[in-house]
Amino acid sequence: MKRVTIRDLHWLIGPQEPPCLSVYLTLDAGWPGGPEDCRRLNALLEEAARRLAASHPRDEVNALLKPMVRGLERGWPPRARALALLRSHEVNLAFELPFEVPALAIVADAFHTKPLLRDADRSRFFVLRLLGGGTAELLEGTPEALAEVEPSRTPRALRAALAGEVREDEVAVRPLRLVAGREEEARLRRRFRALDDALCAFLDDRGTPLVLAGVAEHHAPFRAVSAYPHLLDDGIEEEVADLEALHARAWGLVRAHHEEVEQLAASQFVSASLRGEASDRLDEIAAAAADGRVGLLLHREGAHVPGRVDPRSGACALAPGREPRAGADVIDALCDLTLLRGGDVVEVHPSRMPSDSPIAAVFWS
Repeated sequence: MKRVTIRDLHWLIGPQEPPCLSVYLTLDAGWPGGPEDCRRLNALLEEAARRLAASHPRDEVNALLKPMVRGLERGWPPRARALALLRSHEVNLAFELPFEVPALAIVADAFHTKPLLRDADRSRFFVLRLLGGGTAELLEGTPEALAEVEPSRTPRALRAALAGEVREDEVAVRPLRLVAGREEEARLRRRFRALDDALCAFLDDRGTPLVLAGVAEHHAPFRAVSAYPHLLDDGIEEEVADLEALHARAWGLVRAHHEEVEQLAASQFVSASLRGEASDRLDEIAAAAADGRVGLLLHREGAHVPGRVDPRSGACALAPGREPRAGADVIDALCDLTLLRGGDVVEVHPSRMPSDSPIAAVFWS
């Protein structure tokens, strides 16, 4: 099992061959993967089988579910707060999620991706801990914990850069913003530039926040050469050896950053509304999303609008009264359309949502 990335999302929200099965389960905090989790997961899979059997032959239902179960058995027990299981004729994926999710078993023409969007956009962050001599350590964090990124997940260039090993021909040509100084300072800048190049390639501009920590005098030289657009302005300018303490401080910075992003998105919506370039009406947003005119989509955390959206016309077919697990979700579809058309999506806490509507949009000007 793995964590979801923006690249995964772009693939999953693209055209899929139905049926698409989406199963979500929050695990027992005391015994993840224990008997209670097995019982609840089996119940969700049985519910999914019943929904599939209503419109598909038994052989097709078995062909969809059996590979999913075999994959779960290989990766059991999970080490996460929740699971997301996605299955179609072409897809068989299991993701670990660091937060609780409603128990769902959805069979639809598209995957239910809203919880995955939340994970990819909001929960993950990285901490670059600067050590002595131009070396560094890369840590990956969630709201719950912080851990070193496994070397097997990182490319050779990044492993070498973290170790302070760099050849001159591997450093991308990029103007330095520091005045040349002593040889040791110049060597440190070269190492940091190589490290930043490798980090940018690894993080792939997924919007993941990066917190700088460690040796205080190394922060300014690294920031001077860094081109990573999501390096947080505030860092931890001291060496914090204890991972729990480092996590608490880093997550505090990331959480404050998320709140600022939400507040900025809300302010952009209010300003655009005054210019007539925004809407919180579902039909207007859907038509604009299908036409590629939504630059920023805000959706309220935890909100669901059962129904479907025609991706070509934006026409909405609402299903009031239907439980989220019973089919497709309009907010899901609009998030997907916005991302596919190059717009940004922000999940907003209910207290910061600038409208009573569960969804709001700023249109391209």
